[in-house]
Parts: sequence; C-alpha cells; structure tokens
Amino acid sequence: VLIDHKGEVKLMDFGIARMAEAKEGMTQAGLIVGTPHYMSPEQVQGKQLDPRSDVYSMGVLIYEMLVGAKPFSAPSLTAVLAAHLAETPKPPIEQRPEIGREVNSIVVRCLAKNPKDRYQDAGALLQDLDQVQLAVPAVAA
Repeated sequence: VLIDHKGEVKLMDFGIARMAEAKEGMTQAGLIVGTPHYMSPEQVQGKQLDPRSDVYSMGVLIYEMLVGAKPFSAPSLTAVLAAHLAETPKPPIEQRPEIGREVNSIVVRCLAKNPKDRYQDAGALLQDLDQVQLAVPAVAA
C-alpha cells in the first residue's frame, strides 16, 4: 500500500519474490509470482485464481491494518507460504477487542482457507464493510 503525493492510496504488488528452494506454483526454480505474505492458499499451490483469491489478500491487508502485524509471521518466506496453507491466524479480536465481533467476522471470513467460505468478490466484501462502523484507530506497523 503506497500513498502518493496527493494523498491517494495505491495498491501495488512488486510481483516476484526470490525463494531458496523450488516449490509447486513457482514460475521457475526459485521464483514465485506474488507477495508471499499476501498470497492466498490456492495461489501458493499454483491453482486457478479468481476474485476470492483477491478477497483473501485483502483480508491479510485489513488484518495488518487492524492488528499492526501480518496474520502469519515465520522465519522464512517458505514458512510463511506453509502457514497460509495450514495455519489459522489468531482472530484479530483477540489482539484488538475494540474492533468488535462484526469486523472480526469479516476478516476471519476473508482469510478462510477454502475459497468457497470467503466472500465471492470484493463487492460482497464491501457490502459488509459498509454495514459496520470502523471506529478503530490506525496502528503504525
């Protein structure tokens, strides 16, 4: 997330992370397309992506903005990718109770491992976000 000189927010992805070992889903040995901390489980596995993959990535970003940390921290990028596949992040409400159950539910749904359990697209996510009042102060990361 970048903010330009006019104060406008821009979402950027610098696309390729260099990895020490080849894994499924990589474009060639040692390379994987995407930013590991924000990759959906299906992206890690090299499966077909759809709008629900973007919802997962947005869920990671929302989690980070609310909690001040990414949902998965690990000693290596490979371990981060493995966490996206197998671990359930600590619910944000456990770290920031003031966000409330509604916001917590939205984030948890975005981060569902199975795409069928997520919002089907960003429009559906936005609808639920519009329903809640986000009165949580920003956390500097």
